[in-house]
Parts: sequence; structure tokens; C-alpha cells
Amino acid sequence: DNDETYTLIDKMFATLKHCFTSRTVNIGMDEAHMLGRGRYQDINGYVDRFDILLKHLNRVAEIAKKYGFELLMWGDMFFRILNQSSGGGYENGTETIPEKVRSMIPDNVNLIYWDYYSVDKKNYCDKIKSHSALKENIWFAGGLWTWLGFAPHNDFSIRATNAAFSACAENGVKDVILTVWGDDGGECSRFAVLPSLFYASEIAKGNYDIDSIKAKFKAKFKIGFDEFMALDLLKTPNKNQGTVSCDKFFFYNDCFTGLCDTLVMDDYSTCYTEQADELEKATTNTEYGVLFDSLAKLCRVLALKTDLGIRTHKVYESKDREKIKQIIEDYNKLLLLIEDFYTAYEKQWMWENKPHGFDIQDIRIGGLIMRVRHNKQRLLQFTNGDIDRIEELEEPVLDVICRPENEKGHIYYNVWSKIASANIFKD
Repeated sequence: DNDETYTLIDKMFATLKHCFTSRTVNIGMDEAHMLGRGRYQDINGYVDRFDILLKHLNRVAEIAKKYGFELLMWGDMFFRILNQSSGGGYENGTETIPEKVRSMIPDNVNLIYWDYYSVDKKNYCDKIKSHSALKENIWFAGGLWTWLGFAPHNDFSIRATNAAFSACAENGVKDVILTVWGDDGGECSRFAVLPSLFYASEIAKGNYDIDSIKAKFKAKFKIGFDEFMALDLLKTPNKNQGTVSCDKFFFYNDCFTGLCDTLVMDDYSTCYTEQADELEKATTNTEYGVLFDSLAKLCRVLALKTDLGIRTHKVYESKDREKIKQIIEDYNKLLLLIEDFYTAYEKQWMWENKPHGFDIQDIRIGGLIMRVRHNKQRLLQFTNGDIDRIEELEEPVLDVICRPENEKGHIYYNVWSKIASANIFKD
């Protein structure tokens, strides 16, 4: 409701018309969970959130129409606001929208039903019908998972895409987007999801024969489909964890405070070693070798680091200075392995991205290196008698999640700020 906002939006559409031949624009407007509850409420007092959404949408649509644009809009907020008393409605498949709402949506606005999380065809069918009741000729947006760590999730993406595309075909949805996001640093290569992208392109053409898809993939990319799928790190704890990226939280897990130590299983070191061996076989026989090289070197780091904090706590508790000196050597090796990974990862980043954004990787990986050096220094000070205790290692390591006793499991712990240290404010 601020006129300056709409002056800005007008200039945006004027610029888009000048720069692009396309006259279709995605205006977003998704996940606006705090709509009308922040600064807007300070200025205007309480206003019905759905009225705010529709008023704003109509003003934006009017400006777009002036410049000849058709609009796309993520459809979730209609369901979230109107079903907020039942938890938002969008994820649970119980959406209902009053008939009158249909006539309130501007005629140059098309809705997108987005869903990256389900592998259930019925779920997609139900939600397509809900969105179609609100607006005809809806679009669908699925996801090829690149946004939770260094490794992709092709296996899950393929299963989700298969269910979604089947539902789209069955329900007459013709316009489909596949998103490839880069949340929290954009660590994963966009090229890493070539298997799931190629799979999607084939089933969109009606080819569901996996053997045929794999043969076409190898002919096009000069590497086997299953070989490329090794980037999913399926020999590691990533396997069977849906979309959890253990590679990220074990990489940044602190060796002393051990925030994620309770998630470590006994065979993880072996798993990461075997995965590194497999990835290294593909580093030189494909133009995408840079991807395999960086993840292979990441797995070498994790083969040593994943249980290093646990082993450090054990030898410190024994107060055996000779054993502590031995584990210090692992910290020396770890520093070299992290440097190797950093070099390979920097090469990968510059191969596919602008340099902008790598400052985040420098800060994070550089911070990890300094932290490992400090861990080593503290151990050395103790073995040399410069300090008589290491306070960080005397704190009990608490389970990062609440669960039944002796039950192992993983969590969505893929945000760097929540992994790097327990010594921060948590919401």
C-alpha cells in the first residue's frame, strides 16, 4: 500500500519490456508467512491478510498489463492464508478455497502449484485438482534437489519427478518448471543433477524405459548414468535419508563441541572411503570430472573427520598424553585434506559460476581450517603441560535431536549457521 513500492514495480516491468522478448514473468509471492504482520501492521494496523494479498496482486497485475505481460504466481499463499486455522493447508492435501476467490484473481495471472517433497502420485493429483479449482490452466513446478549441501539428490528427484509428471499428464497440466535452487551458499553444482534432469526430459516425451534413458544419457554425456549418480554419495549416510545432506553437517561439525556427533555410526569412515574410491574413477574420463574430483576429496575429508570428535573425546577422557599426541597427527592430516578439497572445490566453482559468492565459501571453509588448527593447538597445549585441562572436551555432548533411546537417525540439519557452532542463539 506504499505508492513508492508500485512506482518501483512499474519501473521493473518497463525495464523487463525493454530487455526481454518474453512477455511472461514469474512474480513469485510465495511463502509470505508474515504478510501483514510486520512493518505493514505497525503502519496500517490489523488488516485481513487475504485482502492485503489480493489488493497487492491486483495492483501488480494492472501494472503488468500496461506493459503487455502475462504473470505467473506461486499458488501457495491462497491456501496458506485461507486455511491458516488448520495449519496452512498447502502441505497436507486438504485445501479448500471458497468459490468467490476464483473471480478475484486477475485474468492475466496464472498459478503455479509447486511441490518438491512428495513421491506420492495421489498427493500430486489431489493438489493439482485443488489448484485447478482456483484457476484454470495451472502450471506445475517440481524440484531437482541441489540446495541442501555439496552433493545432489538425483535419486529422490527422480522418484519425485516420476510421480509428479504422471499426475500432471493424467490431469492435463502441460506447463512444467523444474527448479534448481541454491539455498545457504549454493554449494552443489547445477550440473550435478544432469541425471534427474535428463530423466525428466525423457519422461516428458513419454519415454519411461529406464534402460533406454540410461543408454541415451551415456551417448549424450559420454559417461554412464549410474556412474554419474555416484555424485549422490549413495555409499555414504546420504543413502536412504531422503534429502538430508550428511556431507554438509559432518563437514562443518565441530571436532570439540560435537553438535552432530550423536549422528555418527561406526561404519561411516569406511563408507566415505569407499565412496571416494568410486568417485575418483570418474575424475578423468568425463568433461564433468571436476565435479567428481571435488566430491571425492570431500569424502576423503569426511572419512577422517566424521568420527574425529568422538575419538578425540575418548582419548582426552583417558588423559593418556601419548594417545592424544597420536590423534594430533589426524588433525595434521585433516588440515591437508581440507586444503585439497578447498582447491578442488574452488576449481569447480570457477568452472561453472561467476566468482561472486565464493567469498561465502572462503569464509566458511577458511573458518573450518582455523577451527581445526585451534583444536590441534589446544591438544598440543595439554600434552605439553601448558594447560591442565581442555574445558571444551569436558562438556557432555548432548543429542542434537530428541528421539527414543538407542535410536539412530538423521535430521534436516543443512544450514551452515546451525551446524558450525552450538554457541549461537537458536530460534
